[in-house]
Amino acid sequence: MNRTLTYLLLAGLSLAGCLTGCIREDFSDCPPKVIPPDPPVIEETDGVVKLDLSYTMHNRNVNGQPVDRFGKEVGKVDVFVFDENGAFIKQVSQQAKTAFPENYEQTLVLKEGGYRFVVWGNHYEHETAHNLAPGMPIEQARMNFIDAAQGKMPLQMDSLFFGKYDETVVVKANEEQVIPINLMKDRKDIRLLIRWREKETKARADSPGFCEHPEHAERLTASIVDYHGGYDFDNNLVEGGDSLVYLPGDLQAPAYDETFYNLDSVSAAEIEKYAYVADFTKHRLMSDCRGNLCLHYADSLVYRRPLLDLIRRIDAYATQEALDREDHFLIEFLFECSHDDDDDKDDDDDDEEEDPTPPDPQPEEGWTLVSITINGWNLVEKDVEL
Repeated sequence: MNRTLTYLLLAGLSLAGCLTGCIREDFSDCPPKVIPPDPPVIEETDGVVKLDLSYTMHNRNVNGQPVDRFGKEVGKVDVFVFDENGAFIKQVSQQAKTAFPENYEQTLVLKEGGYRFVVWGNHYEHETAHNLAPGMPIEQARMNFIDAAQGKMPLQMDSLFFGKYDETVVVKANEEQVIPINLMKDRKDIRLLIRWREKETKARADSPGFCEHPEHAERLTASIVDYHGGYDFDNNLVEGGDSLVYLPGDLQAPAYDETFYNLDSVSAAEIEKYAYVADFTKHRLMSDCRGNLCLHYADSLVYRRPLLDLIRRIDAYATQEALDREDHFLIEFLFECSHDDDDDKDDDDDDEEEDPTPPDPQPEEGWTLVSITINGWNLVEKDVEL
């Protein structure tokens, strides 16, 4: 009988060791206990604020109705909490594991008092950085571009979003309230498409009549030169002093975007052979932007134009709201070129005395800008000689 009890006792201890993963007598090899995170402690003087976050400030509506794309395009939320006088209190961050659910609400537990809220979406430390410290007034708050310090802005992989509740929220003890904040996308994707057509060449039904000389595109480079290094916490651009050069790249359509650039009329072979394409990820377009679109042929600047001056000449983008709602801008340039095979002209030019004050740089064979199209809208202007 005693022997049987002993076996049962040993078997029970062995089973317990298997269940807990422990073998050593001092339990030093036991796995650590999994302690779930504590829920927010709500004291008697606390209130709850739920920020109802959405993103409908865009043009991709369904049947004329706005669609909330917050869960599709925002992967991280940073809430900056200020007191009623605008002094910074704290930052609350939340990153989605895969995607935020529909009708997402950011929950905040706060003491009684008045508060103001600013929300940034997709604020990642490798692309943007804020300057806030406890007590700093909201008027001095900045969200700066990391690459602006180097003077060059490559393609950005994430779209920065901004939202703000303009009124002071009064938090009361043991009360819950929902505050709606609709975000705005600050990033603008710009694709520049440039093609050439020889003089006296007319487009036909079976051929667009584009010039197929590859040297045009091969020697051309584009850039956007701006002077803004970040935003304030009203989402206004703030100048950084030195110029900031936006560099071109090849922007791939993100998975969430069903309405990326429509270049079906431009074949890959055409782009590879004689069309010039450059993509830019530009920050918010505002009426006081001084950014210039610049074209260089070889080492010479041949075209410079304020970017916003081009875009706002299209009636569809005459207002700030229209600019904010548009995510993508396809800007198409058509130049007229000439190719003179007569070498005598070059010989005559060699005999002329060089002008000590040369005119503005221009392409070797001379181009005329004959049309500009922005998102399918034709911009009618006088011909510009380059």
